[in-house]
Amino acid sequence: MEDLEAQSYPGSTRGLRKSTELRDLEKKYNTLGKLGCYQEACSLKGRIQSLTARDGARSAKEAARQQNSRMQLMVERHGKEIRGAVTKIEKDRLQRLRHRESEEKALAERSANMKRCLRRRQDTELKRADSGARRYLSNRDGLTITTSFSGKPVDRAGKEQDRSVLELKETDEITGMSMEHACSPVSGLLPYMTRHDDSSSVKQLFKDLVPSPTLLLTYPMFMANARLLVYKDPQLLALRKAEKIRMPLVLHKMKDIKYVYGVGALFRGVDVNILHSCAKVILKYPATGLEVSPRKKTAYRYVVEFVTYPLLLATARIAVYGQDPILDCGLQQCFKETVKYDGVGGLWSGVIPYMISLSYEEFSQWVMSLLRSRHPKLDKTDELVLRACLVGHGAVLTTPFLSMSTILRCQSENPNLPDPQPLMDVVSNLPWKSTMIQLTLISALCALNYALIEDKHAEDDDDDQDHRRQQQQHHS
Repeated sequence: MEDLEAQSYPGSTRGLRKSTELRDLEKKYNTLGKLGCYQEACSLKGRIQSLTARDGARSAKEAARQQNSRMQLMVERHGKEIRGAVTKIEKDRLQRLRHRESEEKALAERSANMKRCLRRRQDTELKRADSGARRYLSNRDGLTITTSFSGKPVDRAGKEQDRSVLELKETDEITGMSMEHACSPVSGLLPYMTRHDDSSSVKQLFKDLVPSPTLLLTYPMFMANARLLVYKDPQLLALRKAEKIRMPLVLHKMKDIKYVYGVGALFRGVDVNILHSCAKVILKYPATGLEVSPRKKTAYRYVVEFVTYPLLLATARIAVYGQDPILDCGLQQCFKETVKYDGVGGLWSGVIPYMISLSYEEFSQWVMSLLRSRHPKLDKTDELVLRACLVGHGAVLTTPFLSMSTILRCQSENPNLPDPQPLMDVVSNLPWKSTMIQLTLISALCALNYALIEDKHAEDDDDDQDHRRQQQQHHS
């Protein structure tokens, strides 16, 4: 191909150059036109047109070649990336399938081991019960002394004869049980199981009655928070706004109470709080072993909370008894003064918002049941994440109701307690702005976690469908 010069070809949009012959002919054509030699110029015009067409074809061919080379480079460059991405996706999918198969295999092995363990345990219990029944019969026969009608003991042969007679009896003389049931291994196992269940439930009851260390550690914070709720200290709030108090107000209040009244003042009413938790455990104990419907258990739980609520009210009133100075108050004195100033109904002041806050537990269980029905393959990790989100959501939602209940518990006509306020004033003074901010953040976090879990399950379903399709193709 001829060399291309620096002058651009006017009919080309690719920036290619004219040939030297065409350029010389164009110069000669222009010169002859200027000199007036039109016949010679016309003879050169056909040659110029043929060279122009040839250069245009060459430029188009060169442009196509360059375009093809660029496309080949692009395909080679991006083809490696695409093949690498496809290979990575395929490897990840195969790895997930292998992991799922290993999990299914481990689960099958675990279930088989559990079945073998249960079968072995049942065989052991049956053998133990059978041997116990035989030992009982042998001991009973050895301890039974048969006498004649005259009151004298009979000889060994008579004893063996009486033993054979005893074996023919249908009813045991000591237990009142039929001989078939006395020799049955199941009948020997049932009393053991009943005693075992009773002992385990009693042990669990005593474990629940022991106060948890968390309750003892968090009670000073509850006391300081209750005093901050019911006694609005404008001086303390002003210092907080002026940033002269850098620590949280609850810790600052605990520090002041400890400095003025000692460490013991931070635990006033903790004994009543422990009594309240123990009373709830004892009253809920009869319903633990009964096979009743969940609705009845829920109703019984609310009845127990309502019955033990006066102890919770006494805990709050003892904690805030006396604004300045803090005064001592016992449980009996608290009940007497509550009935004296507020009547018997005063023992249940603030019970309605407290019950509303407790109802969130049923709401969270209902939400979890809906999620399980929608996602049957929900694993333990996802369930824990959703439960944590619901717990955080509930902590934010129930805080205003618990604060309202605490304020209503402590308000009384008693001069040593805060004065009663209208309900709307109590509601309007709650920190609704911070509650809404926290609720928005925790709701966004819950929505994000749920969206991630749904995407994960969608990918798993797609992988399962691909796996089934591959298996069908392999079998076909």
